[in-house]
Amino acid sequence: MEQEHFRDILAELLRAAQEQEGVLTREEIAGRLPDLTEEQFSLVAAFLAENQIRVRGTVMSSDFADPTAKKELLAYAEESAYFGMYYEELKKIRALSDEEEDALFLHAKAGDAKAKKKLIEANLMLVAETALLFRDQGSPIEDLIQEGNLGLMMGMEEALLGGLKDCRKVISEAILNALENTVYVDNAQESVVKKIIARAESIREGAKLFEKEFGYAPSKTELSYYLEMDPEELADSLKLAADEKDFFKEAEEDEPR
Repeated sequence: MEQEHFRDILAELLRAAQEQEGVLTREEIAGRLPDLTEEQFSLVAAFLAENQIRVRGTVMSSDFADPTAKKELLAYAEESAYFGMYYEELKKIRALSDEEEDALFLHAKAGDAKAKKKLIEANLMLVAETALLFRDQGSPIEDLIQEGNLGLMMGMEEALLGGLKDCRKVISEAILNALENTVYVDNAQESVVKKIIARAESIREGAKLFEKEFGYAPSKTELSYYLEMDPEELADSLKLAADEKDFFKEAEEDEPR
């Protein structure tokens, strides 16, 4: 099949799905794209999923996941003891078909707590897959998974307030937002800590320069004048940095010489 013709058929499938509340069946896809191998079908299903199109008659991510993502899961499970054990537990959870997921969603929307629990469990692998995308951005994988799971639960609550059509999109976005926020907060905190440590180091260097210049260790006020810093700000900076060294003579009068 020519590439241009193939793209035209995909566009037709997208239009058909949009007219059917974002849902297609395997039969509808096979009708437009006959003789697809299972691997080729999974690629088409993945393309449709990226465009928020659900394919009935397929199993969720375990069977039709992005091959690259699945390889990354396996590789990281071998590298990280924590993730390895967690991943083994996730593999015990049976994947759901779209029909099963839809039925559970409707039951959960009606107040069935067990159905909601099953839906959350079925999406834990999605959290793990998404968390791996952020593993090199400064946050521990344990924190990413924990926050991603919280995002999943919040997303589930939001999805249950809406309709069946957008539930997967709402849940995926909630997980992604939770992970992005975790990385942002962790990096912001790390940046603040670095600034505090850097400021404490500058104060230490200032104290050394003062002693070298005047021949004695400075008092807090003397050093604050020397560095042109507020005395309380100077002392707070050292406390925040957990600096144990006392730069100021306890018996020294707190007045410049």
